[in-house]
Amino acid sequence: SRPPVTITEAETSLRRAMLDGTESPARRLAAARVLTAPARDWWDPGHFAGVPLPGPDTGVLDGTFRLSPSQAESYAGCPRRYVLERRLRLGDTTSAYAQFGVLVHEVLERAEGEVIGTGQWHAPMERALEIVDDVWEQADFGSAVLTGAWKVKAVDMLTKLYERWPGRGEPVSVELAVETLIGGVTWIGRIDRLERNDEGIRVVDYKTGTGYPTSGEAAESIQLAFYAMAVAEKGEEVIASEMWFPRARSVKVITRELAMHMVDEIRGRLEDITDRIADEDWAPQVSAGCNRCAFRQSCPAWPEGKGAFLT
Repeated sequence: SRPPVTITEAETSLRRAMLDGTESPARRLAAARVLTAPARDWWDPGHFAGVPLPGPDTGVLDGTFRLSPSQAESYAGCPRRYVLERRLRLGDTTSAYAQFGVLVHEVLERAEGEVIGTGQWHAPMERALEIVDDVWEQADFGSAVLTGAWKVKAVDMLTKLYERWPGRGEPVSVELAVETLIGGVTWIGRIDRLERNDEGIRVVDYKTGTGYPTSGEAAESIQLAFYAMAVAEKGEEVIASEMWFPRARSVKVITRELAMHMVDEIRGRLEDITDRIADEDWAPQVSAGCNRCAFRQSCPAWPEGKGAFLT
């Protein structure tokens, strides 16, 4: 192999020689002596070559902070990934799927907002599809072909939703901003739809992905419980909180519902998450999601990531 040409390469070569059991004792001793007492201020003998120095130990949170149910779900999945993605804004968090979701939610907000107070359960499908044409004029998914393909997905999804509408009441609010205090911290969120019937208020959250949770997972949903709590604090009788999945691969629109008797227990979980975030507890949590995590190469929970923490 070629001789080192930089200070870092020289240090790395010396460390390799010092630890190589096939090298002669004299060469290993010479490498150790140069490493521990370089002729000039070339490197820190107590620091590994190529490993960045640790950053300032000043914490991530700066003063007061707010939380949301989506943050809570991210933190519950893995505190380490949460702080890197949501607090430090590392990694690429944008995607065509996210843009698609934003556009579809805009269509539904406009269409359903037009029928509030009219006595109708939902807007006419034809009106929703007109709004798709309007919204997609400003959309850009990278090319005209891709933008058109995503528009087809939106039309298919909304056609299915309106033909097999799962709602059971009149809309009374769309894209409602809510907030509540949990563990001394303000939690905020936005509810896609509130509908009312003779029994009370139903919370609806539209989902634009093809996947969906099991009934058991949805029964303990942090997001649905938070929405139910926030609406109940306004004095409304919340009879249900549910998610709709019109893109799910099924004939009907898949729905998943919160177990309302779980609300108090889930509030306790949110209080615990609030305390842990306030304490800046960012310990990694190993799960199946690690296989899709962009930070695995620098995560101390995995062998390939431990090197980033050698000091």
